[in-house]
Amino acid sequence: MPAPPVVPPATAKRDDDGDDGPAPVGDIIVQAERLDKARAAVDPSLGASTYTLTNDAIEKRPGGETTTLAQILLQAPGVTQSGNGSLRVRAQGDLQYRINNVIVPDGLSDLGESLSARFVDRVQLVAGALPAQYGLHAGGVVNITTKSGVFDRGGQAEIYGGSQSEIEPAFEYGGAFGKTNLFVSGSYRHNDVGLSAPDRSAIPAHDRTDQFDGFGYLDRIIDDQTRVSLILGTSNERFQLPALATDPAPHGTETQNADYALANILRTAGDLTLQASAFARYSRLNTVGDRIAPSLIQAADTSGLTGGLQIEAAYVASPRHTLRSGAVISFDGGRTVSSTQVEAEHSTEHRTIATGFVQDEWRPLDGVVVNGGLRFDHVSGTGGGDRLSPRLDLIWSPGGGIDMHGGYARYFVPASQEALTLAESGGGNAGGPLHPETDDYYDIGLQRTRGGLTLGIDGYIRRSRDMLVDAPFGQGSQQLFYNFASGRSKGIEFTMTYANGPFAAWSNLSIARTEGRDIISSRALFAAPYLANIATRYVPIDQDQTATASGGVSYRLDRLRLSSDMLYGSGVRATRASGTVNDATLPNYVQINIAGLYRLSGLASKPLNLRLDLINAFNARYQLRDGTALGGGTPQLARGRGIFAGIEQLF
Repeated sequence: MPAPPVVPPATAKRDDDGDDGPAPVGDIIVQAERLDKARAAVDPSLGASTYTLTNDAIEKRPGGETTTLAQILLQAPGVTQSGNGSLRVRAQGDLQYRINNVIVPDGLSDLGESLSARFVDRVQLVAGALPAQYGLHAGGVVNITTKSGVFDRGGQAEIYGGSQSEIEPAFEYGGAFGKTNLFVSGSYRHNDVGLSAPDRSAIPAHDRTDQFDGFGYLDRIIDDQTRVSLILGTSNERFQLPALATDPAPHGTETQNADYALANILRTAGDLTLQASAFARYSRLNTVGDRIAPSLIQAADTSGLTGGLQIEAAYVASPRHTLRSGAVISFDGGRTVSSTQVEAEHSTEHRTIATGFVQDEWRPLDGVVVNGGLRFDHVSGTGGGDRLSPRLDLIWSPGGGIDMHGGYARYFVPASQEALTLAESGGGNAGGPLHPETDDYYDIGLQRTRGGLTLGIDGYIRRSRDMLVDAPFGQGSQQLFYNFASGRSKGIEFTMTYANGPFAAWSNLSIARTEGRDIISSRALFAAPYLANIATRYVPIDQDQTATASGGVSYRLDRLRLSSDMLYGSGVRATRASGTVNDATLPNYVQINIAGLYRLSGLASKPLNLRLDLINAFNARYQLRDGTALGGGTPQLARGRGIFAGIEQLF
């Protein structure tokens, strides 16, 4: 994953279409840029593997801002998506989300599938051997920089729709009022293919969805050293649980709710920058009529509430040393009420998480950075514990556009609140409680930039004790979790980006393998022959794919922009009649998307954009899973071909 240089926010927003008007100027702009740079300096991704996309890059690609954050990140190396929508980075689904460097607490579903791209100014995926400020998640960190009324003044209204009864009205607006800046966005989406289809039906039976999302960002610049901000977000998504074409009985419904609030104060004075934040998230997953077994129907209502404080500081002690430290404390609570034809269950889970870190960014020589740190994590309750985790990263930039990095990170990964809460609704704790995972992660990479061409290569090795893995449960988004006694993962990634005037291209290739040995928790989920089969040998985990790739091109010709992107996967794991667990793979696949965007002069001479997208152009109905892998689950296939059109008026 290449790590492009950080672009100042005002510059990052400017796209190559020339439709943004003159760049904003004034004292407030200068203060906002200075405070944004100070915020970025608190949490740098030194030595990690990073992949960055700006809003302009998002708009260039098929679907543009109508896509979710998860769909955008599928164009990053090593990223795949499971049938329930959750992201996998290097086969691991354990991700932390941050908005403007403030932690968004974990919930009952992957936040990436519910976050809209409309409020994103820049998104960065950070993986590998992360610095000490990042912890409790070994999969990586998704750090989103939001749009702001300072740099994104004005708004836009859009209507988008097409195949599979897709319809999506949306809006966004940004403005600056003295020293107060505001940005808001919202959308509604309806279609007939909400969850992944269980068969090859073009329009699966009983699969409609209605989804609402809203986002608001408000900040106030107190003076040239201080800023306070507030972020509010909400999503409400209702899905029908799809039925097989041969099943005349309609299935149930699933509703996902997620609400979060992030408050922050940033103060920078001389060599010291301090950031203090409060965060909270409420999430709820409600299912009715979920077929969890051939003759067993479940209703389950699961909710979780998390709140906490995050304090981080950076101090430039000398030209050679920048010291960073911080602490996070959070309180989680979860509740589950579930019932089937034969039993009813009620459970609650509570936990406290306290973490702290220190690190030193040392520059012993020009072009050389050594970033060493140490973090401590305490997690109470089942699946928790205490752990001290060292981190060390080395970055060398000898010149000539060459950057090298290498690092080691110890990770402590407790069972998430989602894992503990949902385990109760499915009886997943039977057969042993969940254990916290401990990883030793090694990562090394090289990047070369020359002109508009950037080439990168990155390799990693991960060794795990008590490796946490998830398995699908029922027809919807519920998951159950279990531990392998040990796990191992290794891979290599190749990246390329190229830009020359109106032409841009990118490509990524990942070759990897992730395996586990001997299931030691939630053993009641698995048949005895499976448990015996893997007790003494490593087997690929369900989400393992040998090779994945992504890429695309875009070209701008005056008012017309054409683009195309693709996804390739060698297929996730399956088990054949031989009885050897995960000994086979599903067929490989290629999905190609094509888009065109034409810009006109609309109302009040503001730009009017016309978009046409052909998604999955060759109707590749590839399998996301077939239900035969170790974790089981119902079969799921990718969404079929669709033609979509949109009109967007700026104001």
